[in-house]
Amino acid sequence: MNRRIKVVILALLTAFICAIAVSVCAQESPGVITGRATDEAGDPITNALVRVSVRCGICPWTAVERHSADTRTDVNGSFGFEIPSDYLAESYVKIEVFVEAEGYGKVIQNVDLKPGQTSTVNLVLEKGEKEVTEENEILVLPISVGLLSMIGVVIIHAMKLEETIKRALIDKSSGTAGVISFAVMAAVYLFLHSITDGIGPSTIFLTTIISLLIGTVFALFVYGVKRCGIRAKEGGVGFVGIVIAVISCVGCVLAAFVGVGTALILAQYGSVFTISAIGLLFASTILLARNIKKEECRVCRQNQTTNKD
Repeated sequence: MNRRIKVVILALLTAFICAIAVSVCAQESPGVITGRATDEAGDPITNALVRVSVRCGICPWTAVERHSADTRTDVNGSFGFEIPSDYLAESYVKIEVFVEAEGYGKVIQNVDLKPGQTSTVNLVLEKGEKEVTEENEILVLPISVGLLSMIGVVIIHAMKLEETIKRALIDKSSGTAGVISFAVMAAVYLFLHSITDGIGPSTIFLTTIISLLIGTVFALFVYGVKRCGIRAKEGGVGFVGIVIAVISCVGCVLAAFVGVGTALILAQYGSVFTISAIGLLFASTILLARNIKKEECRVCRQNQTTNKD
């Protein structure tokens, strides 16, 4: 019996070693990217910065950057990269090559590459033209959102809705709903960005604005239902309140889509999604606060009339 066990163990060990050997031998070669950077006249651009980024995952929504490398072009404007085959074997792979040089515009090009293959990329840089880069977008979007937020705050102040919003936020039930909505949206937004673009100062700023607005809207809606009811014919929050809640949900969805903006076909409209979401949420806040204030005034006048009688 002992001898048979030893034979079985030896056979299994041998099979295991053979499987490892076959796997190592069968491992595919890395992919190779070669290219040349030239100007419009066809002359090579020396010492240009070239960067390759490999994002991969099961699908576009789960893709993250798994590999990146930098290099400089030589005297002939040539450059080259080796991409490990492990990354190229994923279900979804997106490879981008970035080239920039002083006095030239930045060029970005997608590359199709399979394990063991070589892909050649020829990039032409134009003088004096700067494309909108990720760094510029990081500045433009928060500035636009900041201006939009200032406009929303000015409108709220002009319509004297601060007290209504304040009462909704400090109320126990509506305030709790607002805090929960804020926390949930912030968590979702940050999670989506963490698996796509990463979390930076711009993301934190946008998360704060959007989450605060969502929390305020939900607090106002709960407060309005609690204080004014949802009587469509007799005033109250009514149909307008329900429509506003739907608008708020649309804003939430648009905001969430921004988190996967780089994975969407309409990735270039990520800024539009963000600004649209914030605009809708400000509209929801203003309309709902105005409706609640109007109903409270109506009830107050009705009570005054009753007391006089």
